[in-house]
Amino acid sequence: MVGTVVDELAWCLENLGSEGFQRFRRKLNDFPQIQQPYRVIPRNRLEKADERGVAELIKKHYGKDYGVQVALMVLEEIQEMDAAERLREALKQVTELQMPPEGANQQPQPAGGTDHREAFLDRHRAALISRMSLVSPVLDDLLSEGLINQEKYETVRSVRPAQEQMRTLYSYSSSWSNEDKEKVYRILKKHDGPLIADLEG
Repeated sequence: MVGTVVDELAWCLENLGSEGFQRFRRKLNDFPQIQQPYRVIPRNRLEKADERGVAELIKKHYGKDYGVQVALMVLEEIQEMDAAERLREALKQVTELQMPPEGANQQPQPAGGTDHREAFLDRHRAALISRMSLVSPVLDDLLSEGLINQEKYETVRSVRPAQEQMRTLYSYSSSWSNEDKEKVYRILKKHDGPLIADLEG
């Protein structure tokens, strides 16, 4: 049986243990990377909530899609990398059920191939570096697609914060073809759809 987003978030938080859950709640209330127009969840509401209550607050406050991204970013901030990975895997079935079929609602590509994607990555370089917070899953996909090698993957993973990771990643972009940049665009959109939609206007 496939759970809901709240089910999977609650399951993840319950598995953090008491100390991990307390760190998660504190960081969730004091997390500077929340995108506008969202705001952090008020402290008094978080302090009164158990694991399922916090999961429900995340979904209610940020919506399903962005709420999942916030939860994953907070887990990574408090160094709960294994928990973030387990949550990401658990959510795959949930999100895939709600994703449109491959090719659905796709806009026709303009003549000239993927140049518009290249322009997007170059035009929004500064914004992507400063606002892209969830870099780890992007790196995983870039590695699996062959867009970076293991050495570059480890190099980016070794730097902090996320802005420096993105800046380092951009240093490799000169070797990407237009087709590669199309793949990068799709990977970024997969992992931070709200940010890409905002940048696209």
